[in-house]
Amino acid sequence: MGELDRLSARELIQRALTRHTLSPASASALQETQIARQIQQALERSYTVERARKLLLITMMPDDSGSMQARMQGSAITKQDSVIEGHNELLEAMRDGGHGKRTMLQTRYGAPRRGT
Repeated sequence: MGELDRLSARELIQRALTRHTLSPASASALQETQIARQIQQALERSYTVERARKLLLITMMPDDSGSMQARMQGSAITKQDSVIEGHNELLEAMRDGGHGKRTMLQTRYGAPRRGT
């Protein structure tokens, strides 16, 4: 078991902050209780990053508001379709680029809407 295997999500975040590989604003956002819990759970369940010496965490929060249903100017493609395509291209690039075994990608969406 390597040194990083013994660290919690919060300790990994603090370590990255101390090494200046993570901004203070990002560290603060990632240490929010719910986010830190999600990262910890993902680390515990992951079968790809358990032996990784370095971990790349990508967190995205795409716009999922109603305005995303609008078509892009001069195109038949909606903004939402464009965001989905970009998201999927990122997943494929991370997988095909050899970084997949040390990458955790988290996609978060806005607050749940009332009545859903």
